[in-house]
Amino acid sequence: MLKDSDLGGLPAHVIDHRLLDEELARLFPHGYKELLDEIYRPLHIIPETFIVDEHHVHFMLQKIMTEPM
Repeated sequence: MLKDSDLGGLPAHVIDHRLLDEELARLFPHGYKELLDEIYRPLHIIPETFIVDEHHVHFMLQKIMTEPM
């Protein structure tokens, strides 16, 4: 398995995985807190060309309700 430092000089294609604000509001009606992104980098080898896909996966956590519904 390659380390991030091994991929440092290669071009990266960033792919952001994030829900739209409207979808987040529907899923978390009481608000949410964004957690740290998870980033993974699969390597695609095309003869004579190297491109890294950089996936940024965003995680949300529902805020705890402080008032009864």
